[in-house]
Amino acid sequence: MVRKMKMWKALLIALLGSLVTAFLGFFQFGKSSSAKEMAGRFSDLDSRKIADAHWPPPPIPGDTDGDMILDTEEAALGLFNPYDPDQNTNKVIDGPELAYQLERIIDRLPFWKSGDPAPTEIVKIDNSQWGIEYCEVCGEEVNMGFLRIYNPWKEIHCDVHHIAMHYLHHGSFAYDGTINDGRIEVDLLNRVLGDDHQLDVNNDSDGDLLSDSEESALGRDPYNADESGNFRVDGEDMSVRMAAKIDKLPFGPLPDEVYKEECIAYGIEYCEICGKEYNMGYLSITDPIKALTVEIPFVGVHYMEHGSFSFEGTVNEGRGDVETLHEIFDDV
Repeated sequence: MVRKMKMWKALLIALLGSLVTAFLGFFQFGKSSSAKEMAGRFSDLDSRKIADAHWPPPPIPGDTDGDMILDTEEAALGLFNPYDPDQNTNKVIDGPELAYQLERIIDRLPFWKSGDPAPTEIVKIDNSQWGIEYCEVCGEEVNMGFLRIYNPWKEIHCDVHHIAMHYLHHGSFAYDGTINDGRIEVDLLNRVLGDDHQLDVNNDSDGDLLSDSEESALGRDPYNADESGNFRVDGEDMSVRMAAKIDKLPFGPLPDEVYKEECIAYGIEYCEICGKEYNMGYLSITDPIKALTVEIPFVGVHYMEHGSFSFEGTVNEGRGDVETLHEIFDDV
């Protein structure tokens, strides 16, 4: 009987919450855009609703702009303005957008369990318990345990209850289950998910992993760390994007398209961060039309995949030629 009353309570709260959030969403985003249209403008959200009954009701103490990220968290994260609830003007307020992004990152992490070799990358560890709890909003049933997100490079972790993951899926850092409730430590989670391969860059005013001179040469703003508005610093964003393009390049030489060639050396080296093994040679990337060539050690490509143009192996260390790569790939 107690559980049945809980379920009716959850359904009633969900109904009332949907009406309230729909009402608030109407005035927050304007009469001219439907929820479907707004979701379509940000396809990565998997067409989730713009307003969700799982969101905590306003006002939230310590959240000046009402974007569901506390002012202290915005300052710690470094990419957010505590007076602007939608910095990239995509009709999705910043808190839920960041929550959806972090949920996707966690979802892609590999599981690690006792007895496995020591992790060399960020992992999640399932700490399920003998018991279940229910979401106080929609009544969904989840295990009462938690996930431990562990970063072996920094030797830090963040525990996230399964009910908190359910709320994160709905765009909320605050959560309320029949057993566990509270708020995810946003700054800690972000630090745990941070990648130590992203090496600091000299003369980088905005801390976006691109030097001021590189940004000037590329026509970018050296005082804006996130010009694309995707909550990922520009250097990381550009590096990961270029690494994906390198991976898809055909092997050459070719007469009329960009290609890559492997230049194998007699020896191996290791990444100074995670210890992965690579040939100590390099990739040569050529654009025959523009007559441009750039060489990147294999360990350097590894760092680019992790969001850094700078690299540090046991043999090769330095920084990739950002400007030439940008010109070859017509990157924006």
